[in-house]
Amino acid sequence: MRSGPKWTILGVLVALAILVPFGIWGQGIERWVAEYIDASRDDPLQAALVLGGLLAGDILLPTPSSLISTACGSICGFWSGLLASWMGMNVACLCGYLLGRFAAASRIRRMMGEPSMAALERLSLHRGPWFLVLTRPVPVLAEAAVLFAGLGRLPLREFVGLTAVANLGISAIYAGIGARASTASGFVWAFLLAMLLSGLFMCLGRPGRIAPGASETD
Repeated sequence: MRSGPKWTILGVLVALAILVPFGIWGQGIERWVAEYIDASRDDPLQAALVLGGLLAGDILLPTPSSLISTACGSICGFWSGLLASWMGMNVACLCGYLLGRFAAASRIRRMMGEPSMAALERLSLHRGPWFLVLTRPVPVLAEAAVLFAGLGRLPLREFVGLTAVANLGISAIYAGIGARASTASGFVWAFLLAMLLSGLFMCLGRPGRIAPGASETD
C-alpha cells in the first residue's frame, strides 16, 4: 500500500478526532477553558514555568508541544509566551542531543525506529546539518532528529545555533496564534488550529516527502 493514502486517511481521522468532540461538548469545553485561563492569568510567571517545563520534557514525555506553545501565547501574552516556549524547546533539544550522544547507540536506534533512522540518514546526506531545521516543525521526526544529531556527534555549537533559530520561528507562530485568542472560545479555536497545523506539518514532513530518494511504498 502506498504511503500517501495512508497518511491522508490518518489526517482525516485526526481531524475528526479533534472536531467531533468539540462539536458535541463545545460549550462545556469553553467553560472549562475560561476557568483555566482566569486561574492561570493570576500568576503568569508560574504558568510560564509550568508550560516551559512541559516543553523541556518533550524529548521523553508525550507532550503536545504545539498546543503547549499555543497556551504560552494565550496565557502569558506573545512575548512572554514566545520566551517560555523557546526556552522550553531549546532545553528539550539539548537533552535529546546529550541523550543521543552519550546513551548506547543501539538503544537510541530502537527509540528512533528504523524508518525514522533511515529517513534522517538520507536527509542529513542531502541537506547536511540543516536537516535539524527541516524537521523541527514535524512531530515525532523532530525528536528523532535531535537524537540523531547527538548520535552522529554533530558539533554542539552548530546544533545549538540551528535548533535555537528553528525553535524561535516555531515558537513565534504558535505563541502568536495563542496571543490572538482573547476569549475562551478563541482560545479553544486557537488550540484546534494548532493541532491541525501540527498535523499538516506531520503530513508534509513525512519521511517519504522530506527525505530525498525515500521510497513511497511499504
